[in-house]
Amino acid sequence: MAAEALREGYVEACEGGERRPLSALLSFLDDVIGSQTQLSSLILKGNSKNAYPTRLDDGDLEALLKGMRKAGDVALREFDLSWNVISDHGIGILMDYLREFDNVIALRLSHNNFGIEGAKRIAEAINDCQSLSHLFLDGNKIEDRGGLILVEKLARNTSLRTISLGCMDLGHQTFTMLGKVLTQNNSITTLNIDRPILFSCQEESIYHLASGLKLNKTLRSLSIKNAGLRDHGCFLLCDNLMLNETLTELDLSSNRLSEISGQYIHNLLKKDLNLMRLKLSCNKLCDRGCEVLAQALPASSIVELDISYNEIGSQGIEALSVAIAHSTRLKMLCIWGNHLDSSSLQSYIAACNNCRSLSYTDVLMQIVDGEANAVRRIEPEDYYFPGLV
Repeated sequence: MAAEALREGYVEACEGGERRPLSALLSFLDDVIGSQTQLSSLILKGNSKNAYPTRLDDGDLEALLKGMRKAGDVALREFDLSWNVISDHGIGILMDYLREFDNVIALRLSHNNFGIEGAKRIAEAINDCQSLSHLFLDGNKIEDRGGLILVEKLARNTSLRTISLGCMDLGHQTFTMLGKVLTQNNSITTLNIDRPILFSCQEESIYHLASGLKLNKTLRSLSIKNAGLRDHGCFLLCDNLMLNETLTELDLSSNRLSEISGQYIHNLLKKDLNLMRLKLSCNKLCDRGCEVLAQALPASSIVELDISYNEIGSQGIEALSVAIAHSTRLKMLCIWGNHLDSSSLQSYIAACNNCRSLSYTDVLMQIVDGEANAVRRIEPEDYYFPGLV
């Protein structure tokens, strides 16, 4: 079996390099061997309880790849090395291996220790890895220079479907290049560019990105959370997305959108009949922004809407309740963290109960001493932390 051969090769490589084998890796391989299943994925997340307190570093990765070469018949489809301490050197070794053995479909390298040089090595190899469809690099501080090198290569890439570049300190140059790349790339369907470092008050970076989105023909999901996005940036995005025919999911959570952005989102929902999932949590739409947005909701294509933590009061909730009553597509609605008084809460719950399409809302009503009180619905997955099991 491939798992047995890999285990033997890895232990031998560790002995040759006078390294101690990682107990988490040995445990993972032993489980695969015991279950007699095919080794198609290798999960070595550094934040799992099995990995504590030792995380995979460059030397461990080199020994692992030597073991995989020795095993020969290891054809991994998913490689998860997130939350470890892999540096630029380790990334270079890994990308050389992936060029030689092009079989990995999903590569997860989020929250490691590589920077600009590591981004350069990924950029050099990315177009040679034709099997690679999903790439996750979040949390590695490649900065604007590294982001520019990496994004520039995406213009000619035809294999990647998902690329996640959140929390990498990307800047204006990367966003400008990304806007250009989006007009040329015909493969990427999911893009995450959360928490960039953008300083311009005129939001020129968003202008370039939005211009690319207008002409893009493949992107279906876009996340720009915690980007410091203001109302003008929201206008630029919404105005250009009206001409986009493929985007179905947009996440603008944790930005600086005010009630003014409610009108821009209203215009987008009236025009765009492809957008199905919209997340706007942790902004400041307030009552007026919610009222305007709600007016467009019944005739829109929105199936899931998150406007939690937006400082919305009773006036906005009442307007939302009217919209829900006339909605035929809305299935999920999140409003927790706003200001719900007894009257608006009762109107909201009544509207939810009367909406045949709605199957989930994160707010429930509980009567205490004859008065209606909002209670947050807690699902089991809210307490599930994948990295700790």
